[in-house]
Amino acid sequence: MATGLESVTYEFLIILAAALFATIASQKLKLPAVVALIFAGVVIGPNALGLVQENEVVTLFAEVGAALLLFYVGIEFDFSKLLKVGVKAASFALVKITIIFIAVYEAALLLGLNTLTAAIVAFMLSITSTTILLRILKDRGLGNRPEVRLLVAELIVEDILVIIGIAAISSMNTPGFTLAKAFTSFLVGMAYLGIAYFVVRWLAEKTLHHINTKDAGTMLFLSLTLCLALSVLAVVVGLSAAIGAFLAGSIIASLKAGHEAKKATEPLGLAFAAIFFISIGMLSNPSLIMAGLAAFTVLIAVQMLASYLGTYTATRAIGFTPAQAGFSAASFLVLGEFSLLLAREAAPITSIDVVGLASLGVLVTAALTPAALSRHDKLLNTLANTVPRALSSRFNNSFNYTATVIKRLEFGGPVHALLKTELAKRKEDLKKVVIVDAAVLAATLVLTGISLKLFDRTLSLPLIGGVILLLTLVYLTAKLALSAFRVFHALQRTLGATQDATPTATAIAAMASALLALLVPTATEALRLPGLFNAAQIPLFAIAAALAWNTLRCFGKHKKNC
Repeated sequence: MATGLESVTYEFLIILAAALFATIASQKLKLPAVVALIFAGVVIGPNALGLVQENEVVTLFAEVGAALLLFYVGIEFDFSKLLKVGVKAASFALVKITIIFIAVYEAALLLGLNTLTAAIVAFMLSITSTTILLRILKDRGLGNRPEVRLLVAELIVEDILVIIGIAAISSMNTPGFTLAKAFTSFLVGMAYLGIAYFVVRWLAEKTLHHINTKDAGTMLFLSLTLCLALSVLAVVVGLSAAIGAFLAGSIIASLKAGHEAKKATEPLGLAFAAIFFISIGMLSNPSLIMAGLAAFTVLIAVQMLASYLGTYTATRAIGFTPAQAGFSAASFLVLGEFSLLLAREAAPITSIDVVGLASLGVLVTAALTPAALSRHDKLLNTLANTVPRALSSRFNNSFNYTATVIKRLEFGGPVHALLKTELAKRKEDLKKVVIVDAAVLAATLVLTGISLKLFDRTLSLPLIGGVILLLTLVYLTAKLALSAFRVFHALQRTLGATQDATPTATAIAAMASALLALLVPTATEALRLPGLFNAAQIPLFAIAAALAWNTLRCFGKHKKNC
């Protein structure tokens, strides 16, 4: 017993000493701490010097570290800031991740990986590091650039997608896995966690009225209790503990004493997060990385190229200037903590060393991103000189159009104002309907046996009440349909928001959108993409319908431009 305890104590001492030296080294060399910690883990781990052998204690600390890492992501999560740039951030993330995913996925298939592993690797390499990126920008004095606010908002959107991805992968990591079972398990687990979220949040709010929120010890134990309670619940319902920790963090962030809780738990969280990154390094096997080095190098190279082009395209599409887009593209090359979390979760169900790939990817991209940032103007000039002028002009016209459309869809824009107005109106309508229906039901229950004679027919009160209820339902449905039509009309006008939108040009655009929608299943099958990509048909058909309606409206009014 003593020997086992001494062994654990010795190994934990080595881990803490490695974390200390890695942190100091990262400060001296001006490297992100994550990079130094991963490298330290590789050095002391069982696959290198063997100073620490992977055991249950180290695994436990790594689990807690991963949970606390996402707990802090949840605390930093600010829905209010995201809503203000939500459309731009979501559009940015969708375009960027789609381009990287397809490029890396196809490269992985060409390298012989199966479709599940290729999809996981592609998603894993599509995620930009929040922690490392902000550290690099801060060290270089670039954190106050005007683009950074929107870049951070996009990273929040990516965080949401990764949280969903980790939950989905954790549901796959079960015996007898099938896609249908995993999807069902994921939905059920998320439903349970959703209910628990609101219950725990209510309990936390009630608890705060009876404790001293200024006391660091109290807030520390409250935060850890919430974090571990939701983490355990997540595991019980078949999901990753990190998902529960993230939800716990978002609960803390929503409370009035959220700042005190974050301040109280920060030192402990940093310590366990460091242990998590070291454990990732320990899981990395240098011999396996060397064996797959050629494939890993290709995948990381494809990721960096696709990331640059994807980020540049996405930022230009939402209204960035070429210079801003070039800076953003150079910034977003770096992988980080979420790629490692995904790799760790997916390791049991993949056919390659995804932990080694993620670790190598973080090390390489973190080393190259500062160099890319310092030369972002030269990289932009190289891109500009590569693309033919005629094609560049067409791209610029497309970017101007998409930027105009997204601006009109953004928070505070005309479409948002209309949605806000229509929702307020329908809320009032719903109140009226509820009051009328409640009065009718009460009258039906109280005034039983009363009837009304109309012409030659006798109408019972329940029948009259049923008719009134039906009429209120029809009324509410008609009002909702009217709101939907107004919103559709606003979207149609938004899609036609350009100076040269002639009826003919709009009709061509409508037919092109419809044709693209019809080709989506064929393209998905040809590229062996996941079936989720078929969902692209929905927005394409919606765009085609809106543009077609705009064409008919313009021809009906005999206008040259609409």
